[in-house]
Amino acid sequence: MSDLGFLIFVFVGQVIPGVWIVAAFIWEIIKCAREAGEEQERDQVPQGVALATLAALEDSRAAAAARRPAEMLPYFPYAEAQGRESETLCAICVDPLRQGQHCSEVPACRHAFHRDCLAAWARTKGTCPLCRAKIEPGSHRAEVADDVV
Repeated sequence: MSDLGFLIFVFVGQVIPGVWIVAAFIWEIIKCAREAGEEQERDQVPQGVALATLAALEDSRAAAAARRPAEMLPYFPYAEAQGRESETLCAICVDPLRQGQHCSEVPACRHAFHRDCLAAWARTKGTCPLCRAKIEPGSHRAEVADDVV
């Protein structure tokens, strides 16, 4: 056999299959690494989502705590005083309190508002919109909050 024939035989018989084996081995390593990365991504919760979930949980707990006093406030149908010249306005929505509308008052200061307006306000603020007295059912003395300007 000539030198050229021997070289072709070695190249075709041994080098090409060796290159294919090495390429297949590298392909399997890349495929396994990619699958492991995808599995790890599926198992991990992105940090932003985790933080948002924790913040939402804390907000819902705070909202539930703030909601309790507002929901326990008594309400009554508004009755206009006889001979009153000016309308009584709800300081939250700035609409007048009308005959028969459900209203609530802050027990500590006795300021009156629409029932739904005061409940929504109390969920986030927890103080009277006019004088900053704490909204606590059953408290009949004015406890002014620390953040009065």
